[in-house]
Amino acid sequence: MQQIVEGFMVQLGCPHSVDPKAANAGEGAPPPGSSFTILAGPEANSVVVSGTVGDESGCIPDEHDAARISNTVGTLAMANNDKPNTGGSQFFINVADNPMLNFWDDSESESKHPVFGKVIGDDGLDVIRRIAKVATDDERPSKPIKVTRIRIL
Repeated sequence: MQQIVEGFMVQLGCPHSVDPKAANAGEGAPPPGSSFTILAGPEANSVVVSGTVGDESGCIPDEHDAARISNTVGTLAMANNDKPNTGGSQFFINVADNPMLNFWDDSESESKHPVFGKVIGDDGLDVIRRIAKVATDDERPSKPIKVTRIRIL
């Protein structure tokens, strides 16, 4: 867990955040040429090589869904560098409704984040709510938090 903003989100997925106090925690991304698998949609099960997108390396193209899944409590969204197609390994879980992060939102926020999943069940949401309230130093957990298990349905 590399970033916690109470009342907003918890972010994870940075390969450098094993030590949340590391100077580069929150800056990691997959190496250029990494591959990933699309698990749903018309391109399900195809492996795509991410390569380089613009000035960013190891990025995953945004997957904007026509269904327009909103950044609501419990949803998982792709973290990025506040530019299109700059997501990588990092993602966040919304602990509040954050419609200003929706890719179709016309607000002045330049930061847009496609939603690709959701925490389901009260037990899962309770864990996220507890994480969102831990002590932090400059939005980093004071003590390391490690995700040891995630079940994908």
